[in-house]
Amino acid sequence: KHKKNTKHHGYNQFLFGIIQGANHKNLREESAKIISSMDFDGIAIGGESVGYNMEATKNILDWVNPIIPEDKPHYTMGLGHSPKDLFDVVEKGIDIFDCVSPTRMARNGTLFVHKKISNTYRINITNAVHKRDKITIDPLLENSPVGHYSRAYLHHLFNTSELLAYSIASMHNLYFLLNLSKQIREAIKENRFQELKNEWI
Repeated sequence: KHKKNTKHHGYNQFLFGIIQGANHKNLREESAKIISSMDFDGIAIGGESVGYNMEATKNILDWVNPIIPEDKPHYTMGLGHSPKDLFDVVEKGIDIFDCVSPTRMARNGTLFVHKKISNTYRINITNAVHKRDKITIDPLLENSPVGHYSRAYLHHLFNTSELLAYSIASMHNLYFLLNLSKQIREAIKENRFQELKNEWI
């Protein structure tokens, strides 16, 4: 029906089958076999733990990877809470991921930065330490559309509840992850993924 509607309406959207089964190996494997037997465009790995419990996520990927077809895109749903997570799943064959966390954290003043700036990959722009901080959010992030704003300015916007604060912070976090994803893709093509991972992890 999806393929019929796609042809009829003239749009080309992929339909992904979603593997479920919580943290149960047998259920995940059974779900992976059933979903893989169907003619989906891609395979998604879903469930409450995926993306939020990375040890569980990596276990789940280890369970289903031998089963799901390699010639279809693999998608982890709800992953993007930390830059480190991207490396963990890409290393296990994941092609696509999405998450509400980057914008949710941004609205609360939590911004992604390179590990060289913070071991936690983030700063809280509402902290008093940024009140007079004239450097950009992440000086190591090139070509950011909001890279010209200082931490002090963004700190002020949050403290005065200016709506612009949430827009700038959200744009920063999204660009940060998009830029990191681009770096990962290029590193894979150039056979230097491990080198890039070592730089970040």
